[in-house]
Amino acid sequence: MKKYKILLVDNNKQSFDYFNEVIGSKYDIELIKKVENVKNIVLSKNKPDLILLNTSVIGKDVYELGQSLKRDAMTSEVPLIFIVEHSDKDGIK
Repeated sequence: MKKYKILLVDNNKQSFDYFNEVIGSKYDIELIKKVENVKNIVLSKNKPDLILLNTSVIGKDVYELGQSLKRDAMTSEVPLIFIVEHSDKDGIK
């Protein structure tokens, strides 16, 4: 059975560890820390099946990247989900 590839764009390894723990047994998750590298990876032969973009990634605007990926015919069909982090001093309730 094929493991679908998820590209996680995040500069926080804890996010990768979390997703890997929760869904890593069913999906191949690749962490990309630099937004500038995303488009080249998506255009490669090993195109991801899903892209998770953390909105707090430092560097190029992730919303701009999302628009760029959706405008390009070569990458527009890859589903894209924006992740918004929320921290609470009391933790998750």
